Amino acid sequence: MAPMVTLPKAPELAQIRSLDGDGYQLTRHDAELALRMAVFEGGDPAMTLWTLAQRWVLFSGRLRKRGSKYGKGFGDLIQEFSQPLNPAWLASGTFCRPGGKYAGTAYCTPEKLARRSEAQNSPLEAVQAKDPAAFETALAWLRAEVPNPVPRGTNFSVPHVAEFYMRRTPGARELVRTPADACPACNVILSEPDAANWPRNFVRLEVAGKIADAAAASGAGESFTRGVLNALTRWWAG
Repeated sequence: MAPMVTLPKAPELAQIRSLDGDGYQLTRHDAELALRMAVFEGGDPAMTLWTLAQRWVLFSGRLRKRGSKYGKGFGDLIQEFSQPLNPAWLASGTFCRPGGKYAGTAYCTPEKLARRSEAQNSPLEAVQAKDPAAFETALAWLRAEVPNPVPRGTNFSVPHVAEFYMRRTPGARELVRTPADACPACNVILSEPDAANWPRNFVRLEVAGKIADAAAASGAGESFTRGVLNALTRWWAG
């Protein structure tokens, strides 16, 4: 029997912060969804999680400029953005149920529906067993122990969707993509126009004296982070 997964306690979870003053405290609900996304989205888990953190800041900033705050939590953003974790993409969801917009298409095959159900409903112990390395990277990320490999990254998708998005979104650009030898779990990381001029360290994670940004992860846990990242993301540092 797999050991029980213990989520980080509240004081161990980082805050997402930006140079514009945005601040958001990650919750245990956010943590669980981040762990699930790291395993089931494919691609590099550090890139995936940092992209979503920067996307949260991007939309928070857009709404602040309109005089309101971004009201959704980080976990809500994950569920909306990540197809494996969005209930609308389940067999009973809006998109894939009988009569749904994508019912009967390649987006709603039995294999994809089964994977989404697994992503959303499996115990965390089963999620961890599916990809222990991605799971451990996500745990380290939640504790601000993983440097940001994709500064200004605010969107990602599979290559053909990313290319279509860039064609219809002036100013959006590709930052990096999963190496071909890691496919079919391929994601292209994109920068939205509003993030194009951000400083490299515009978004950071902070907790208990630790800071993680595009420069480094400093403080406690740094040696652990180096080991995880050397094993998982050696290619982007080269």
